[in-house]
Order: sequence, then structure tokens, then C-alpha cells
Amino acid sequence: MSAGYTHRGTFVRQSTITPPTPPAPTGVPAKIDPGDVLTGTVSLGYQIGQLTTKLTGTISQQTLTTNVNDIPFLRAGRTYLAAATWTYAWPGENVGVTTLTASASHSNHNEVMFQCLPGSGCPTTLITEPFNSNSNLYRVGLEHLFPFGQVAFGPTGSFLFRDANGYVPTTLQFVPAKQRWAAGAQAKYAPSNTLVFNARVERIWIHANEFPALPNNTTFSVLADTPVPSFTVPVVSGNGWQFAMGATASF
Repeated sequence: MSAGYTHRGTFVRQSTITPPTPPAPTGVPAKIDPGDVLTGTVSLGYQIGQLTTKLTGTISQQTLTTNVNDIPFLRAGRTYLAAATWTYAWPGENVGVTTLTASASHSNHNEVMFQCLPGSGCPTTLITEPFNSNSNLYRVGLEHLFPFGQVAFGPTGSFLFRDANGYVPTTLQFVPAKQRWAAGAQAKYAPSNTLVFNARVERIWIHANEFPALPNNTTFSVLADTPVPSFTVPVVSGNGWQFAMGATASF
């Protein structure tokens, strides 16, 4: 078991919050103080013959996020992650090791600040959003390493799926589904028992579904409780290369 705490410092960005009364300035810098993250982790590992398995579960909770004048506007929902790794060492010389990984994560509803005109009964505290704006994430990966002395290399591949969130496609808060495929190769070099260098290269394919807009180029905003100008985001597909290098040292 373990626990971790991540502190995220303040930063300044262009404001996206427009005052409801004129004049309405645009492009005004706004200070954002993102919430910190507390994470608890529980892991269980066991080995049966050539098979080694590790199961991991985490729970993460964020503190309040505030904007200019320290006004609260978001408390992200609690996040749950479950992950598993299965490693099988094949018998025989230079046959290698196969590793299968899988994970799934879910986040609860966020608490948000709804926007409305002053004097119209606006809430002064954060309210749990009616539908979940967070998507679920699922990932599975498979790789194999062929050992040759101090060097090991082999193929790797993975698939990630992000489902559509809880809002319907006609709302501004809707996030469409997304798929990500990756395939490539990796290599490891261990000059000693305490030092390992690793590198990988992957070809990546990404496809995100369409985000439609209403015929009059507006989409209903749940936070503002009114239609707002918007536009159709077409199907987004693309590909690219990813390179990564690293090292692990034991003391």
C-alpha cells in the first residue's frame, strides 16, 4: 500500500469567463489555482510457475480549484483506477517474456459553479453536475521481449478507448468517444544488475468521433443554462510517431 500527494501551483491564463454586465472585457489574464491530488494505491502481486501477476487499484481525490479572486469553480470527481499486468516467461533459451497489461478508470461527477445573472437566484456554492462530464478510459497493451545477453528487444502494441461522457451530443459539455491504436518496437539494455536503459518507437493512430452542433450553430450549455454559439467539430483522425527513452537505476 502507498499514498501520494501532488501539489499543483497557480498559473495565469487568458480568461474565458465574461462578466454578465457591460463592459465585458476579453482576453483579461486570470489566475487559476488548480486543486491538489491525493492518491491511495493498493497492489497485490503473485507468481505461479512462469506466470507473474500484479493487480493495482488506486483512488484519487482532488481539492478545490479556484479562479481569479479565489472564487471556487470546480472540484473534480473522485477517480478510480484498476490495472493488471500478466507476465509470462517462456521456457527455453532466447524465447523471451510476454507481458499483457489492462486498465480501466472511472471518475465521479464533478462539482461545478453554474453561471447566471446576478439577482436571479444564482447558487453561491458548487453544485454536482446533473450528468457526468468525465469519460471512462480503457486500455490494453501487449508486448514481447526476446533476450540476447544484456540486450532485449521485441514488438509492442496497445489500444485505448475513451467512451462518450454522460451528456447528450447537443450540449456543450458533451465529449465524444475516442480510439487510439499504437504499434511499434522496444529495446532494453542492462549493463549491470542495477542499471537498465530502455527505448521505444511507436506508430500511433487516433480517431475521435464527431461533435455535432445544432442547426443554428448553437449548443445548449448546462452551466450557463442557455444556448451558446458553437460549431460542429468533425471526426478527428490523425497519426504520428512517438519516441521514448529512459533509464532505471536501483540502489
